[in-house]
Amino acid sequence: MVEIVRAAARIGLTGIEWEVKGGAGFEKPAVYREVLAVAEEVGLEIVVKTLRNVGGEAAALRRLAAAKRAGATTMLLNHGNGPVRIDADRSSYVDQVRGEWVRAA
Repeated sequence: MVEIVRAAARIGLTGIEWEVKGGAGFEKPAVYREVLAVAEEVGLEIVVKTLRNVGGEAAALRRLAAAKRAGATTMLLNHGNGPVRIDADRSSYVDQVRGEWVRAA
């Protein structure tokens, strides 16, 4: 991903969306830190996004929490299965939702 960030900057992009898939490795902030540091160095904005249904909703939210702790802007992709419920605990690490969602009190 670091090389993709550098290549994107070389061709003049100012931002990219990084869609992370399932896997416990993506639930750790360290995975995102190096990529975000390089993005900052080259002036590229990254939005880390993940699908709600890859590995289950809880895993998707753990991925976004890890990305947020590393300093990323985050997006939850919700395609189908009804609205995702974003409660107060989770709203701090979900910056954007693409698809149907409800903010719970």
